Amino acid sequence: MTEERFDAIVVGAGPSGNAAAYTMAKNGLNVLQLERGEYPGSKNVQGAILYADALERLMPDFREDAPLERHVIEQRIWMMDDVSDTGMHYRSELFNEAMPNRYTIIRAQFDRWFSRRVRDAGATLPCETTVTDLLRDQRNRVIGVKTDRHGGALLADVVILAEGVNGLTGQQAGLREQPRPKDVALAVKEMHFLPQELIESRFGLRGDEGVVIEAMGTITQGMNRHGVSLRFFIPIANRSRSASVAWWTISPARNRRRTGCWTRSRRTRAWRRCSPDRRSRNTPRT
Repeated sequence: MTEERFDAIVVGAGPSGNAAAYTMAKNGLNVLQLERGEYPGSKNVQGAILYADALERLMPDFREDAPLERHVIEQRIWMMDDVSDTGMHYRSELFNEAMPNRYTIIRAQFDRWFSRRVRDAGATLPCETTVTDLLRDQRNRVIGVKTDRHGGALLADVVILAEGVNGLTGQQAGLREQPRPKDVALAVKEMHFLPQELIESRFGLRGDEGVVIEAMGTITQGMNRHGVSLRFFIPIANRSRSASVAWWTISPARNRRRTGCWTRSRRTRAWRRCSPDRRSRNTPRT
């Protein structure tokens, strides 16, 4: 890149970076957005719940072409231990409105779609570009960025850092602290692709209706159009536990979800299927 000046530079092409770049480009500013991934969303394996209100104010017509999976009509919360579970749920036909507020999305697809909208608004987006430092003037004001590409500095009146949790540029510049292990978690995700009819019959759904199920402490389960996502979050503070422990954690719970009810022996720590008389009405039936 040769030395250029922009009205604004946005670092990062996730939802916040895209929202900032879209708003400025839509209002006629010359915006450069920098993304270190191969494409927006390439580093993201997250499934998520999208609350539509903020995006609708920014982009009223987003429902026309956004990669939305299902609109959520039911929320379930399970509290489980090795041998028992209890929970609650809320479901309403009112959520089958013309413009629902909650959708399940796959971030890798959604971020890419959002980025296309940003470029259509007039922003410039080079990917595989890492910001290595902020440029400052003699009064210590930020006036641009340096990148790992050959060429001169990139200058701007405004620089917005939207780097996500691993904000290396912000940390290096002293603008934010390094995340503490107790504040972040390792996420392990597994997706099961199922026929539409099977999803509808197991969860009591029609069309693009969806259910979100959360289990206290370790498990959240979300639903996509053609499958079910199973996710676990393990605190990084437990860094003495290896990634293999994360897989060991997800495996028996996946079996429990698939077959209905599994219990874990307090003595041997082995998993076994519940006997019929131990199965409660609240046991997950997936």
